[in-house]
Amino acid sequence: MQLVLVVNSGSSSMKFQLIDLLTEQKLVRGLVEKIGTPNSRYRIISGNEIEQKEIEVKDHRGAVEIALDYLTHRSPVHLKSLQDIDGVGHRVVQGGSTFDKAAFVTPEVKEKIKEYGVMAPLHNYANLAGVEACEALMPGIPQVVVFDTTFHQTMAPEAYFYGIPYKYYEKYQVRRYGAHGTSHKYASEKALELLNMPKEGTKMIVCHLGSGSSITAIKDGKVVDTSMGF
Repeated sequence: MQLVLVVNSGSSSMKFQLIDLLTEQKLVRGLVEKIGTPNSRYRIISGNEIEQKEIEVKDHRGAVEIALDYLTHRSPVHLKSLQDIDGVGHRVVQGGSTFDKAAFVTPEVKEKIKEYGVMAPLHNYANLAGVEACEALMPGIPQVVVFDTTFHQTMAPEAYFYGIPYKYYEKYQVRRYGAHGTSHKYASEKALELLNMPKEGTKMIVCHLGSGSSITAIKDGKVVDTSMGF
C-alpha cells in the first residue's frame, strides 16, 4: 500500500480520507464538524464500520487528533504507526498568482497561504490551521498543498483582469483567480476519459454546483475563462 491522508480543513469543520494510491481505494473517510463549539461531533466510516460521537473539539488540531487516533488505534486498516502514512495532501482555496502547481509545505509556502488569506478569509486561515496541525502531529511526513486557483492559472490577462483601473491590481491584487479548480480539473479530465477524447481540439464548459457554484470554459484541456473571480 501507498497511503496518503487527504485533509480539507474548513472554517468550522475538517474532512479527511485515507487513500491507497496504488489501488485508488478510499480506505477511511471522516468528518469533524462544529469545531470550536461545545456540541462538536465526528463521524468516521471505514468499510462497513461507522464510529460517531459528540465531543467538544476546540480547534483544528483537536480534529486532526481525532482522525489520527482512530487511524492508529481502531481503524480496520491497522496502521502500526503514523509512519505508515507516506504523505498528507491539503486543499487550499486561494493560491493567488504564485502557485501554478501543487507545492510541498515549507515556511515560505505557509507564509503565502497566510498572505492570500485576505482574499479568502473564511478558507485560507482554516486551511493553514489544518496544515500546521498535521505538521505538529506528524513530524517528518511530507505535506503537500493543492490550490483551488492553480487550474485557472492558464487564463490570459484579458480573461483575468477586470475593467477597472490597473492600480487596484498593483496595490490590492484584484483580478480573477477562479474557484473550485480541483473540481473543474477532475470533471474535465474525467469527461475526456469517458468520451475517449484527447485534450487537444476539445472545448467544454464545466459546472461546479454546490453551496458555492462556478462554471469554467476549457479549451485543449486548459482554462480560458471562469465565472468566479475571488
